[in-house]
Amino acid sequence: MTLPLLSIANLNIHFHRGHSVMHPVRGLSLHVNAGECVAIVGESGCGKSLTALSIARLPPTDHASVSGELILDNTNLSTASPQTLNKLRGSTVAYVFQDTSGALNPVMRVGDQIAECLPHLAKAARHERVVELLTRVGLPAPHRQARAYPCQMSGGMQQRAMLAMALAGSPKLLVADEPTTALDVVTQRLVLDLIATIATADQLAVLLITHNLALAAERARRIYVMYGGQVVETGPSAAIITTPHHPYTHGLLAAVPRLTDPPRHRLRDIPGVVPGADNWPPGCPFAPRCPLATAKCHTTPLPTHHISTTHTCSCWHPLNHEVTPK
Repeated sequence: MTLPLLSIANLNIHFHRGHSVMHPVRGLSLHVNAGECVAIVGESGCGKSLTALSIARLPPTDHASVSGELILDNTNLSTASPQTLNKLRGSTVAYVFQDTSGALNPVMRVGDQIAECLPHLAKAARHERVVELLTRVGLPAPHRQARAYPCQMSGGMQQRAMLAMALAGSPKLLVADEPTTALDVVTQRLVLDLIATIATADQLAVLLITHNLALAAERARRIYVMYGGQVVETGPSAAIITTPHHPYTHGLLAAVPRLTDPPRHRLRDIPGVVPGADNWPPGCPFAPRCPLATAKCHTTPLPTHHISTTHTCSCWHPLNHEVTPK
């Protein structure tokens, strides 16, 4: 049996602030196979980005208490030394962040920033490789773009430059954290198509972080739905979209506008907000917002329902299916 490229088991992240403790990720488990695209979906504040950052122990997770098992390309990240983590960053796992204006240094030329990822090459070879990468991500006039500052690029061009930087080390896993934030719909599709094309050509695994369940279903093979720092439902994309079993997953799908909606149709939403990571409810974290919640939902830990061998749901009242708690 082939082992996953990335395997996370029972991940817990704690932040200690004075006398209070924040617990943004709780008991999370997931895996990503080589060459596979997997998505983590949920609202802001559900723990998606922190989960992704914890893989390479990037800030702020480098100052958090992180427990659980994280294995990337046969390396146990839970016990890895800082030197080992440094070697893995960029060469095994690379990131495309949602805030390109914050991720790119505004006072450095784009080509110089990409070249920093290629310290093993001579100066001339670095420049040649930078131009090659900018060409591959579809930036016009790559020699000129290499000399440009981030402020001289559009949002879509900045995101392509970030992708070029991520590809510089020929990673095996690409973490794309909301890669289409602040981009228009046409540019969003172009960027996502580009990531998919490169991933297919390089047999690159992709962990896609998004709040858009429809986008995740279109791009990913499997989906993990997160809420309250936990995975509440996971399964193949088609199963999640056609037969969602968790009320939260159903609510996310219902909130997606459709072309068949009548004029002046009122968009559906999920009432309430995600609770703070230092104030999770004792039972189901979604219970305060769930229309199906009963007394035990507010006080009792969630059962895990196995809808199929690949589809699970953690809920006391799963939808559309009669199942027995494990």
